[in-house]
Amino acid sequence: MAASFIGYKHPVGFSKLVESELNIEVSKGYTVTDWEKRPFQPKQLKYALHDVIHLYQLWVNITKQLEKAGRLAWAYEEFKLLEDPSTYETDPYREVLESNIIKSLRRREQVFLLRLMLWRTEEAQRRNHSKEMVMPSKYISAIVRAVHSGLDALQNDRRLPDNLIGKFGKKFVELYEAPATQEEKEVLSRIPRDNSDNPKQDILMEMLDLLVRYKCLQEGISHHIVMPRNVLKKMKNDKDFFDDETFSGWRREFLGEEIVSWFKYRRNLAIKFLDGKFELKMQEAEVN
Repeated sequence: MAASFIGYKHPVGFSKLVESELNIEVSKGYTVTDWEKRPFQPKQLKYALHDVIHLYQLWVNITKQLEKAGRLAWAYEEFKLLEDPSTYETDPYREVLESNIIKSLRRREQVFLLRLMLWRTEEAQRRNHSKEMVMPSKYISAIVRAVHSGLDALQNDRRLPDNLIGKFGKKFVELYEAPATQEEKEVLSRIPRDNSDNPKQDILMEMLDLLVRYKCLQEGISHHIVMPRNVLKKMKNDKDFFDDETFSGWRREFLGEEIVSWFKYRRNLAIKFLDGKFELKMQEAEVN
């Protein structure tokens, strides 16, 4: 995270950071080794040791660069997020709300997709398995699009394995047929709005992001630390979304009031073409 404030992409691999900052090559051979297996082999111990012994010198190098750039306080401000329990809270409905197919479904299928996703998560937790072990994601779309025709349709769908439908087919139909609850309706009301009917807003949003990318490139700071992916995605999907907390503190200082205002009031932003140039212009009357 600290490295992202001095020009490294976010996140950067530890081995690349050590090689770039300390000119020391770190082996990558045991990145995915089974660390629960005993006893450790000498090469495993050496690999693990290298994850530690270079940390102090890395801290010295990066701290000096942060101080020189005047960004040490920015880095510490970002570190504080790691101490906040809310950083690790997850929305149980996030997976379905960000699904690639949710917007293309009718309401009843949307309700079923919501239930299917939650069921898979709960089943995985109950069995202490991954969600993919319970039901691979590649089958979700086919199940959602076939379930309205009943169990026979699921059983005869050649895209779906017999053992999956044999085990859970009746459960899928049961989930589909139950009436929608008020809570489910409220969750589905949070589906990001589709801005495809407003191509000008899409272009303006892309332009604003490119301006931030260019500024980040000029100043030697990672674009992804400045513009968190989840916030950028929400702003692209919902022209009314703006997170004041994200655009406060060091980000506001880095971006400047004008750029922050452009993002916040992007619905009122327009591109004005002049002789040999163009400008982004805020329609003041609509903002006020």
